[in-house]
Amino acid sequence: MDGDYDSTRNGHRLGNGFIHAILRQGQVHTAQGIKRFMQQVIGQARQMTRSFDLRLDAGYTIGRVMDELSSENVRFCGRLKKNAVLDRLAEPHLHRPPGRPPAEGYEKVIELSKHRAEGWAHAQRLILVVVDKPDSKTGQLNLLPRYFFLVTNWPRALRSGEELLAHYRKRGTFEDRLGEFNEVIGPHLSSREFVENEVTMLLAMLAFNMTTMLRNEFEAAVGTCTDFSSRCCGQEVAWSSTLVAWVSTSRRASVRFGRS
Repeated sequence: MDGDYDSTRNGHRLGNGFIHAILRQGQVHTAQGIKRFMQQVIGQARQMTRSFDLRLDAGYTIGRVMDELSSENVRFCGRLKKNAVLDRLAEPHLHRPPGRPPAEGYEKVIELSKHRAEGWAHAQRLILVVVDKPDSKTGQLNLLPRYFFLVTNWPRALRSGEELLAHYRKRGTFEDRLGEFNEVIGPHLSSREFVENEVTMLLAMLAFNMTTMLRNEFEAAVGTCTDFSSRCCGQEVAWSSTLVAWVSTSRRASVRFGRS
């Protein structure tokens, strides 16, 4: 998808809604049901765009998930949990250069060899990120630098390690969208029945998608409105193939747009 989370250009702002979600029981592993979930996400994304990739939390960078994505020719980038093998790979790169360190500290992105852990069907590209920043209070470097690993099937010729790190870090911006969802919609999943709670959550996400769609149309009609959800009220009417929305605020406006 061409765009970014913070773009104000019409059609270039990502993270405007949800394409799929499932409710997971609290006592199960993070990756429980992930294969079915990924298949649904990939199917939906392929209907919406010609090119996309996935940015994964460390809980999902496991063999069966990455192997499935690689077999489906879906690009991904995610953080890989540390282990003794990875720590040994990182050790030679954790030294500091001689001399006085710069005020901003160091940050290094190091390409390691292809990595294939036990149980992985495909070897994946492994990137070490060393973050050696000064303490915000003392201004001194910590005793040892922090480091983490990124794992990806993006070829190096298409995206450098630095580009992938910047790309991965942008995934955190979607937390803003989740914050908007919880603040504006905030469904209460209080039923004793799991399926009822899941339906409530999915309906809430559909409401969020509709609200965001209306906000985009409203901004295009009358200018920027960053707090559309909490400050506006209105009515939607389906007429033929057109959805008509009347929105009332301190600045009255009528927004009309068609969807076949």
